[in-house]
Amino acid sequence: MSLRQAASRASWDKLLSASKAGKQINVHGRFINPSGIIVDVLGFYGFIPNSQISKKILKDKEKLVGKEFIAIIIEIDKNSNRLILSEKAASEGITPEIIRKAYASLVEGEVYSGVVTTVSDFGVFAEIETTVDDKKIPVEGLVHVSAVSWEKVQDPHTVINKGEKIKVKVIGSKGGKLALSIKQALKDPWDEVDDNYKVEQKVTGKVAKITDFGMFLQLGPGVEGLIHITKIPPDKKFRVGDKVDATIEEIDAKHRKISLGLVLTQKPLLYK
Repeated sequence: MSLRQAASRASWDKLLSASKAGKQINVHGRFINPSGIIVDVLGFYGFIPNSQISKKILKDKEKLVGKEFIAIIIEIDKNSNRLILSEKAASEGITPEIIRKAYASLVEGEVYSGVVTTVSDFGVFAEIETTVDDKKIPVEGLVHVSAVSWEKVQDPHTVINKGEKIKVKVIGSKGGKLALSIKQALKDPWDEVDDNYKVEQKVTGKVAKITDFGMFLQLGPGVEGLIHITKIPPDKKFRVGDKVDATIEEIDAKHRKISLGLVLTQKPLLYK
């Protein structure tokens, strides 16, 4: 083992020891991103998420870049090169044990009130509060882009804003990682499809997607129907976003399928 490797191992052992003891350690702010602060800890990179930064500092976290401050390790895993810390735990006396209790207190399947802390291309980070030992403790979780809405969302920035108050359902919690869903906290629109749509009903939808086998129309939030390619005349060309008149031919709410037929305002060129 080289001297460099030995020093690195010794530093990691110090981090493990500090983590087990819940001791405060000195960190050096390197740079920030929308989700938190990257810090240097004994030669290793660590991350402090926004939810683990005290509110006073969070308003101007740029000031921590280039400066030394104290934090507490709340998660450490050498195999995955994961080192998560909390500035809030150090400055407000919230221990790693309290943080672990906070995550453990959240019930999978339950709906909680939250606030959007970060909006990114891959999803939304939301903060929810839970009570531990009569003290309110904020924890942060991720709403993946696929769980933001019953509608298909390409860019979360277009449907939700930082600071927005939301309802979220806890869909998973493991190892300090909290998975949340906004859409599952809302009513599934397919539960009301049989009440809102009927066979032979004429509808107007917006083209949501065009595939080799047909065209999907968005009929309402989270509800799409398919016009099969065999029902689209060869001379008719559509683009995503076009409004199209159709007739409902079949409804299968259980399997989340609606079959549509195209309403033609004139005979197609190849009509016989």
